Amino acid sequence: HLVPFICCPRCPPPPPFFLQQSHATAAVETRREVPDGASVAAGSAALNVADLALSLGRQHFREKNWDGAIEQFRKVVENEPYSVEGYAYLGAALYQKGLFPEAIQATRQAIEVGGETAVAYNNLALAYLANAQMEEAADAWRRALSLDRHNKVARNALRRLGGRRR
Repeated sequence: HLVPFICCPRCPPPPPFFLQQSHATAAVETRREVPDGASVAAGSAALNVADLALSLGRQHFREKNWDGAIEQFRKVVENEPYSVEGYAYLGAALYQKGLFPEAIQATRQAIEVGGETAVAYNNLALAYLANAQMEEAADAWRRALSLDRHNKVARNALRRLGGRRR
């Protein structure tokens, strides 16, 4: 199944579709900003903390240590508020931990910082669905489909949801 949790309540949800190459590239391109009035050294130190936290967070994520991943990805976004990758990973870890409202918030922040992508809206839809917000999930999948008309995940999910409209 492409979206098994829609088929049957017993099916476990798939992992989010976060973190395709476009997110990683966008994170690298947008992350080097230093706030107005901050010294270059302070900006560099924050980036070093964020880079280390991102690396540790990825390791925790691979090991399915959701608490450790969440802690590290929160450090990333605290030290580097324009990190698309930090917000995307944070949303994914929160989703895996079952903290769906927080996953929605982090995913929306990834979209705000990194721009609209079909992948990000797929992830947002999954978090909404897991939080029993069916209309919002359908809206997010419709937005994903509008960004990528060949998006099979969104198309299949909407078909299974019956194309819900507000």
